[in-house]
Amino acid sequence: MKRYLQSVAILALFLVTFSASSIAQDHLQDRVTVKIPFSFEIGQRTFTPGTYTVKRVSQTAGVYFIRNESTKEVRTISGTASVQAPFTTTDPRLVFRSHDGKYFLNQVWTSGLTNGSELPKSRAEREIGKLSSVEETVTIAGL
Repeated sequence: MKRYLQSVAILALFLVTFSASSIAQDHLQDRVTVKIPFSFEIGQRTFTPGTYTVKRVSQTAGVYFIRNESTKEVRTISGTASVQAPFTTTDPRLVFRSHDGKYFLNQVWTSGLTNGSELPKSRAEREIGKLSSVEETVTIAGL
């Protein structure tokens, strides 16, 4: 019985250590907080300037939560595709496409990873892109 209790205690200690490690990695690698100075669009939604935290829901699914830090409003970003970087990213960041002063979230990159997520162009962005001769890319580094 004593040996059984020791085994259970060791297993419990292992699980607690593993869980704490997973939570720490989740915090460091699967979220990015940025201060965005302009309005932007994701799909059919428009977001106001402000500080946002983007958090990956799962390592295997390309789904994120985006949270406005001042209003606490949370929205879901889905339908992303994996995109590979030629080097390990050192800083988390968001990448936007801009057409004639309108901004659209394009990519999400989290710290220390070589893969990020890319959002498809929305219908509104495709329409504006047809009329605009210039597409710019704006990168905002995480805080």
